[in-house]
Amino acid sequence: MLAVCLILLVSGCSPKLAQKYVDYRIDVPDSVADKSSSERDSTDLALEFEATYVALDNDPPITNKESDADVLKRVGAALEASGWILVEPDVEYAVATDKRKFASWLFYTVEAELEVIIIGRKYVRVLIHPYRHYFWGARGRIPYLKSGMARAVFESLDEEFTAQGFKFIGNAGMRDAAFQKGSG
Repeated sequence: MLAVCLILLVSGCSPKLAQKYVDYRIDVPDSVADKSSSERDSTDLALEFEATYVALDNDPPITNKESDADVLKRVGAALEASGWILVEPDVEYAVATDKRKFASWLFYTVEAELEVIIIGRKYVRVLIHPYRHYFWGARGRIPYLKSGMARAVFESLDEEFTAQGFKFIGNAGMRDAAFQKGSG
């Protein structure tokens, strides 16, 4: 009983964590792509998540006629327009960025790299790889992503990805929350 109380107490004090990726749908009608992220409010996003959950569940036929290389060129253009510097990816059919500093603390800085991959010719997944870079040269992967850093990274990308014709659909947690909100 004491252990359960201690876990509840500690979990209430823990920071809000975010998943280390977001997804975008590739084949977006021009009318949706023209709407910038600043024109959307939280209700629009919740409706988009809910509609996306249904669309993912029904798995519509593939309508994307672009080659993977063309999609990755659009992804690269969106990343560069967001201020990221592209580097050679470790895997084929991906786009990778150089590390970017997000915070400086006493003994380390927080850096992140992005990697974008195509999933099933319908979606692209933007993965963030956060690291601590210590002043003595060591570098360690951060196993979680605080929501503030997630916002700083992903919100800066959203406008450029939308301009390139991708539709933001969030991550599994966002889609589940929208689904729960819509069915409850």
